[in-house]
Amino acid sequence: VPNLWYFLAFFELRKIKLNSGKSTQDAISRPPISAGPLNSQHFCQSLKKGRFWITPDPYHKDDNIQIGREVKISCQVEAVPSEELTFSWFKNGRPLRSSERMVITQTDPDISPGTTNLDIIDLKFTDFGTYTCVASLKGGGISDISIDVNISSSTGKNVGYNRYRLLD
Repeated sequence: VPNLWYFLAFFELRKIKLNSGKSTQDAISRPPISAGPLNSQHFCQSLKKGRFWITPDPYHKDDNIQIGREVKISCQVEAVPSEELTFSWFKNGRPLRSSERMVITQTDPDISPGTTNLDIIDLKFTDFGTYTCVASLKGGGISDISIDVNISSSTGKNVGYNRYRLLD
């Protein structure tokens, strides 16, 4: 029974800039028996530049968020490949699902790629807490990016917010 052995030549890849998706490079088969070139695929994934913004009621000129008003928290992340980007929202570490008062949407990738929104309608004291947006790629293999927004009470009917972001 004949044996076939294939040895893949290990070589340094040329420095190729990948903007997204995948790259295919030819590899070389080595003796004792040559069967022609082999293909090797390399996938490039990245998550970077997580940022967020809060949109209080646009008709209210004060910078503070008011009880009873709508608040929109937007989270934007640059991802490659962008079509594999997924978002999850959490309040105080617990998963959030879209409801009548908490509406979670993802914007059209052609208009604002990599953006998700959490709309809190009719803000209440029970809505105070830390909201976390977690972005990840479906393929996995790289760290998620999480962005935290803390909504807490201050004097009167106004609400303050602290913002900070964590890059894992």
